[in-house]
Amino acid sequence: MKYWLLFPVLLILPAPSFALEPMAEEEMQTVIGQAGVALELGMDLNTNPDGSIALADCDTLGGPCRLALSFANRTDEWLVLKGYYGNLSIPTLNLDAAYLSEAGNDTTLFDSSKFLNDSNDCLLPGGSCDTATLDSMAAMKLSLPAASGSYDPATETSNGYTNISFGMTLTGTAVEFGAGANGYNANANGSFLGLRVADENGPFAGVNVQGNAYIFGF
Repeated sequence: MKYWLLFPVLLILPAPSFALEPMAEEEMQTVIGQAGVALELGMDLNTNPDGSIALADCDTLGGPCRLALSFANRTDEWLVLKGYYGNLSIPTLNLDAAYLSEAGNDTTLFDSSKFLNDSNDCLLPGGSCDTATLDSMAAMKLSLPAASGSYDPATETSNGYTNISFGMTLTGTAVEFGAGANGYNANANGSFLGLRVADENGPFAGVNVQGNAYIFGF
């Protein structure tokens, strides 16, 4: 099993140092500031990035791709997910700083009681539980860019759904009995559940989700 997660990397190279010099007004006007980080997220479960199976017999009930769950007070009993593999890919997820006022909240839905503690004291900065205080708070903004997709019912094919790509296969699920490896590696009982998430184009199902999410705390 392998996981991968890509983040922007800052490469620091040795460089000569210089003394700070004052900037003229004209020079300051040419400075452009940029904020935000673009992330690419992905996870491979027993597969290669293209969706192909990475291990032999991974898609069989007796193969090596399995996850066994043991529960308290259930000695030597296992819930075994067999032949499971898949991929999750989010090519672009933007992370930025913002204020909650940018979210365009409907102030008629504001409920100040959600920001009170057990003593009915306001937890927002300054002790003011009103929309103005909430809108002035800083937040972390997560956004997925807009994307478009299309589907052809004649050929049953789609394209352009690339905001999120997800594929998952669970060949079978069974309850097995036995101590240690004799239990979770067993194939004595038949499967009662299988699962497959994909589309006609290949091992991935494409999803278009666009919009912003604001995360804040106080």
